Amino acid sequence: MFNKANPKILAVAFLVLLALVLVVFFTDSDRGRRSFRSELVEFDPGEIDRMHIAPKGADPFDLIRQDSTWRVQTSGKSYPAKQGQIQRTLERVAGLEVSQVVATSSDRWTQYEVSDSLATRIKVQAGDEAIGLRLGKLNFDPKSRSAVTYIRQAGDENVYGVNGFFKRTLASNAEVFMRKTLVEVNPSDINRIEIESPGDKSFVLSRQTNQWQAGEQTADSASVSQYLQEISSLKGNNFADLSAPDMSDSEYQVTIDGTKEIQVRAKKINGQWIIHSSLLAETYFTDPSGDIRNKLFVERSRFIK
Repeated sequence: MFNKANPKILAVAFLVLLALVLVVFFTDSDRGRRSFRSELVEFDPGEIDRMHIAPKGADPFDLIRQDSTWRVQTSGKSYPAKQGQIQRTLERVAGLEVSQVVATSSDRWTQYEVSDSLATRIKVQAGDEAIGLRLGKLNFDPKSRSAVTYIRQAGDENVYGVNGFFKRTLASNAEVFMRKTLVEVNPSDINRIEIESPGDKSFVLSRQTNQWQAGEQTADSASVSQYLQEISSLKGNNFADLSAPDMSDSEYQVTIDGTKEIQVRAKKINGQWIIHSSLLAETYFTDPSGDIRNKLFVERSRFIK
């Protein structure tokens, strides 16, 4: 019977069966793709106005937008934030795209460190809407120099893989996002620096047409250039646990005249050196090693050959 079958009929039957197989395959494939998220945070960076971050093993903190600027809030205190770093973080959070699904039930949460007790807990807010994330294990491949961060969305049993070192961005502490800049100026914009020190060591370093003066003496240009480079982007390291200490009558003071005036003071309070800059009106640093004082409050002899 089959030997007598018309080859044309067999060919048509084969094509019909092939079409049915393809329809079933792509339908099932689409269903599988639709069952998983492609994006974990469906907010634009400009919509996000707050992030609560609770890193594993560190104190929780908040990144809060106030008008057009961001602040870091932790332990009941508020600090100016690094605006550029916040913006990069927002873009990274808003651009989280799923590269793979590695688990579909809570049985494997511990393996990928996305349970509430093992993960860094993040809450991203945009107005009245909020999305919770559980940031888990980072898997780094040294051969390909690539990494995958495992993430779970609160209320979702699935564990997703996201390409990149996203965990290192947020699973740290509040200080990573705090602004610590004491001096921020282009050396070429500086025209005058007044250095006030105890005793008779105070003097003025000033630019005079084609040369620098240290007090009444001509300064060595190379020494001045090195000094300006060292202090032009000076940062504090250790935050002082003080609330608005009295910095008047400080032992040391530097006033830098550039595109704007910057004033940095150093005063010993309760046995520790406190540093304060006019750039960070609400922030105070300690200087236990003397590193900041040694860089800023130099003597005139440094510039005289």
